[in-house]
Amino acid sequence: MIFPSKSVGQFYHVARTLGEVVNGKLDTRLSTLCTSSKINQFSKWKPVNYDGIEINATILKNINYGLTITSASTVDQLVNLIDENGTHTYNRPIGGLKSPYRLGDFRNYNTDAPIPVMPMGVRDIDNAGNATTMLINIENQGDNTTLGKNDLYHLTDESGNEVTLYRGIYMINANGDKVWCTDEIDWANIPKKAYWNTGEITCYAFYTNVQKTIGGVHTSSADDMFFAIVSDRFNPNPYKWYLTGEEPAGSKKYFFTVTAILNSAGTSVSYKVTMSSIGDVYVGGSASNIAIQLHTSLNGTSFINAVSLDTQRYIGEEETYSWNGTMSIPSAYQGRALFVQVYADNKLQVKSGVMTDSGGKE
Repeated sequence: MIFPSKSVGQFYHVARTLGEVVNGKLDTRLSTLCTSSKINQFSKWKPVNYDGIEINATILKNINYGLTITSASTVDQLVNLIDENGTHTYNRPIGGLKSPYRLGDFRNYNTDAPIPVMPMGVRDIDNAGNATTMLINIENQGDNTTLGKNDLYHLTDESGNEVTLYRGIYMINANGDKVWCTDEIDWANIPKKAYWNTGEITCYAFYTNVQKTIGGVHTSSADDMFFAIVSDRFNPNPYKWYLTGEEPAGSKKYFFTVTAILNSAGTSVSYKVTMSSIGDVYVGGSASNIAIQLHTSLNGTSFINAVSLDTQRYIGEEETYSWNGTMSIPSAYQGRALFVQVYADNKLQVKSGVMTDSGGKE
């Protein structure tokens, strides 16, 4: 739901939408509404800490839409700050002349605004041999009522020129070893590789103006900046990865990959699902009941749509087969973060976030 741009109506309309109740009745106190924990902080328009009598688009941009992104000049400092304070702070109004409560702040408020940038999230990671894991940007472009990545993350040099920001990851294994890089993880060159073979690791997602390979050494500079990628209860940061390690040759039949891209109108998702037996680990074989599902959560508890791809499919050794198609998004779910899951043999094979039609690139 998007509130009107000129008038948000009466107090009870906002209270009913937020679901604020006291003593069994709607709580229409302005202080309650403007500080509600139920406000979608990723809506571009919402109550913010500002000393004027009203807000507009320019003011919201100048105060970073009421959000303070956790940042630091070193990656270790950033990780410590995330652990202490989280990835960001929503600066709600506190009342009084210097930060008044304004019902008008709810103009253009979008109850369904998705998270602007999505951490890669909990998943199994194939880090065997020379495997590489790309740090994929799953970003929303944003619009008049929702925040996009570029609304929150921007850095300029001394001349006022925009500085490129790179996706980074900071990882900690069970042994306490710590390592970070940007763009991609080259598992073959990770330091102390034996300690990164299998098991659970903790990951922190961030943007930075620094580029570093997994085995490289970075010399700190006064210009270095690291920004936490925002999180919510569905998209935590930090998050867990589970390293699957080396697999014996010929021990598996096949694996699946999926790419899903949201169209520019936000009304449908195009997908490519691939079944592959490429690599020494795989020998090929048959899979049954192959399907792709669309959800609004990564854990697959909020089903939206599904497409049956094949009742039976066989591939030989060192072969691939792909399905391409489109799934529509019901209007009630448009504008929200979306995820796809691929099933075969009645088991989940792979899951991923849905990217924008820009491919998630800068």
